[in-house]
Amino acid sequence: MAEFDELRAELAAHRRRLDRQRQEALLAYEAVRQIERALAESTRTEGPPIEGEPGPLEEALQAARARFEQATAALAELTAAGHGLRQRFEPLSDPREGVARWPDRYPILLLPLRIETRFRTGDQEQPQLWVRIYPDTCLVDSFEGSLTTQEVDNARAFWAAIWRAGGEEARERTAWRDLVAAHGSGRSGWIVRQYLPLNPLDNPHRANPAEVLLIIVAADPLPAAASAYWEAIWRAGGNPAAQQTAYDALRGAVGAAQAREIAERYRPVNFDDPPTAPHTRANAPVSVAVLRLTPPEDVPTRRTSWSSPPRVELLPERFVVVGYRGTEDPLVAVGRPVQTPLIAGPDPNAPPDQQLKPVDDTLQIPDQLAWMFDFDKAVEAGMALRVDLDAQQAAAGFDRLVALGVRLADSPAEGRGNLELLLEHHLYSRPGLEILPQGTPTNNTEKAGAGYSFRDDSDASFGVFFRQTPQYALEDDPLLRRDGQWLADLVGLRHDLVRRFPHAGGHDQSEARAMQIALWPGTLGYLMRTLLAPVFTDEQIAATRFFFTRYVSGRGPVPALRIGAQPYGILPTTAFDRTSKRGLLAAILNRIDNDWAPLVSQVSFIGQRTGGDPHQILLDVLGPAPRLGRVLPAAVRQCRAQVLRVGVPQLLGGPGVARPVPSRRPTDPPAQLRLLRRAGTGTTQAGLPGTADATGRTANRRPPPVGD
Repeated sequence: MAEFDELRAELAAHRRRLDRQRQEALLAYEAVRQIERALAESTRTEGPPIEGEPGPLEEALQAARARFEQATAALAELTAAGHGLRQRFEPLSDPREGVARWPDRYPILLLPLRIETRFRTGDQEQPQLWVRIYPDTCLVDSFEGSLTTQEVDNARAFWAAIWRAGGEEARERTAWRDLVAAHGSGRSGWIVRQYLPLNPLDNPHRANPAEVLLIIVAADPLPAAASAYWEAIWRAGGNPAAQQTAYDALRGAVGAAQAREIAERYRPVNFDDPPTAPHTRANAPVSVAVLRLTPPEDVPTRRTSWSSPPRVELLPERFVVVGYRGTEDPLVAVGRPVQTPLIAGPDPNAPPDQQLKPVDDTLQIPDQLAWMFDFDKAVEAGMALRVDLDAQQAAAGFDRLVALGVRLADSPAEGRGNLELLLEHHLYSRPGLEILPQGTPTNNTEKAGAGYSFRDDSDASFGVFFRQTPQYALEDDPLLRRDGQWLADLVGLRHDLVRRFPHAGGHDQSEARAMQIALWPGTLGYLMRTLLAPVFTDEQIAATRFFFTRYVSGRGPVPALRIGAQPYGILPTTAFDRTSKRGLLAAILNRIDNDWAPLVSQVSFIGQRTGGDPHQILLDVLGPAPRLGRVLPAAVRQCRAQVLRVGVPQLLGGPGVARPVPSRRPTDPPAQLRLLRRAGTGTTQAGLPGTADATGRTANRRPPPVGD
């Protein structure tokens, strides 16, 4: 166990170093490209440099190339070290054995995969099942943290517009709308978090609606004379004499050199703003503010928005494929170690021989993407398996095939941090991430469109991404908790991250729990306290009410997420047949499970191989309405029809029965007694509570207490 923990800690530290070094190498490469473009432009306009006398750009290029070579060598060294660490960890990576080391108090989050299968014949006529595994979109991370030169330019224009707004929300929303139109809400939120004013406390607020705010963008503080100069120049309105007077005053205050610099380099970005009628330039209120921003040349930037390939980091060390057929022992196969990180798209900065592009009549496949096109390469990468079968397995096939894996190299803390990082990257990418409100349409219909659109709603994202308003405050009362708090608490995410999720301040979960409390007295509470009295004690009823009102919800216990265009539900579950459920209610639920289990096989589904009418199977699948209460198999629907013919009051021993059930003899015990006997309550027919007499009156019913 000590060796396992030590190796896991080494792998986690190595991944962090590798990620930093990969980013450093990328930025070093981009710096080389930028200097090369600047040198080419200089050569085009000014001619080639004198031979033997390198200029500043040539010297900068040599230094940038040296840094890039050094970063590339360090990256290669770290990559080789990672291979060695994974080889050491490989004997400990079998999830069938490694999952036993996982602490029981920490749940395992299973993310979706896509599986493709083929039955093939291998060497020496050996029947085989070929399985390919593809990561789902939610696992693919295409986020790039560094900004592009265009993003920096747009951020500078955005902050100037925000300061020009002077605190007026309508103008701020206009500035945000322009930024979102260029980069999307999520990416715009990342830009404004990474490129911030150096003097945020100096942001002006317009006291008079007619006031004109002139915004100067600079890297360093400017003397007060600069503000006075530009105010005088604006008021001059093109008058040469007034302009000269203002310049002379500036030169006298700061000197000729700095005066010339202020006049040439620090013109307000909105200098052409006119005065608000009826004011003129002479009497309009004017203020000048200096917005300090980091110079673009001092910000490590990329030339394009796509400079590195998408990656999949959060895959398990190995996959286990399990095939089920009937009650037979399952087929189990373990794949090879999974290549990490797994490249899921082309690399625009790869060498020409490693670019995804057509060459003659074929498609050139980079080595890093070969696992997506070549089955043998996929097997080597751990993303495919060849499973040997016997003749019976090959002929009969399997009812169900599952691919599972557990990321054993992450400690619980590391796993949580990696998941949070992935979600944060999705949040600040252009496709985006959000908590899905209940009732959001997942598809377009004739009457309404889907809840997701590629067109961003800048007004909806203004508060979340620009103003960064927390979507909820922590609450101890379950009825006051917002959806984001439920998600963070149940999945184990940081609240400071989930507070940034759109719709994290929703009330869907609290409303569902309030509805459970409202429904209890007239549904399960009435059944247990009155109709089935005295089967359950007051303590059992109180415990059931506590569980029902807190943990049972028609909306699910965890809010759903949208990542890109795909919604994802989160379903907490466990092996219920292995839990230590106790009490009378648990015994009844176990019996109900036993009654329900035989009916599951009668549910119609696509791909059913029972020899039935395929048209009827399709109608059974498509027939139910899209609500949980209508998704019932045929056998259960027949049972429900019998119940309706008999009448619910009779099944519960109450009055109002118009006719007996023909299929039950008078000496047969009532249906509810048979159910209770199977549940193990020990109730006899003579002692059955609430049985109706000949006049239809009932007895032995416990009245519900006030407020139950």
